[in-house]
Amino acid sequence: MQRHRVRQTVAVAAFAAIVAIAAGVSAQSYQFQRIVSVLRQAGYIHVVDKGRGWLRDRESQTFSIGLAAGTDYVVAATCDEDCTDIDLVLYGPDGNRIAADRLPDDAPMIHVTPRRSGSHSLRVTMADCEVEPCAYTVGVFRP
Repeated sequence: MQRHRVRQTVAVAAFAAIVAIAAGVSAQSYQFQRIVSVLRQAGYIHVVDKGRGWLRDRESQTFSIGLAAGTDYVVAATCDEDCTDIDLVLYGPDGNRIAADRLPDDAPMIHVTPRRSGSHSLRVTMADCEVEPCAYTVGVFRP
């Protein structure tokens, strides 16, 4: 009887954790869709849905994205409600930093017109995640 209660308690706790994670991802997804909507109204199209994932506090992940010289781009990100700060840094094909948004917010945005075409590196840093790990989404848009 005791084992059954322990299993039941563990199952209830696991279910509660899954529901909380799903709610956080859903809220974060809604916030990203609002950004997509605003950018579409401004004439931008979503060209790269490059990054989705989970990061712990102060953890980073880097993605490679192909960008064309002379084309305007907006790189935007959001994170879930357990995150209060996520940062973006974009590096050119030569490895030099060309743009960044390190403001203390949960929806960073970079506007950039690369001088060189090629593979650029985008580093996403979860600057402040209260309940680890935190979910994030990154997208690239152009007019």
